[in-house]
Amino acid sequence: MIALVGSSRSAMAIEIVQETAEALPEYGRVPMAFMVRSRLSVEVVERGLGGWRHTEEIVEPPYENNYDGEPGERPARWLRRWDIGH
Repeated sequence: MIALVGSSRSAMAIEIVQETAEALPEYGRVPMAFMVRSRLSVEVVERGLGGWRHTEEIVEPPYENNYDGEPGERPARWLRRWDIGH
């Protein structure tokens, strides 16, 4: 699959691979903690006929969202919590 980013002159190849549950611990190596400093507000314009207006809103005070710190939230445990079959 090829996804175009920006103009048609800049393209990035994307490969989609279906993994098995054995790959979940590898996903757990990616940190899932981040600082929240802003959020995106979405407003419907003219009942959607005018599109959507996106506005960045500053969050005061900023805070850390840390999924790694929550028990049972690591990808290796997903198999026990949810049916991840297709």
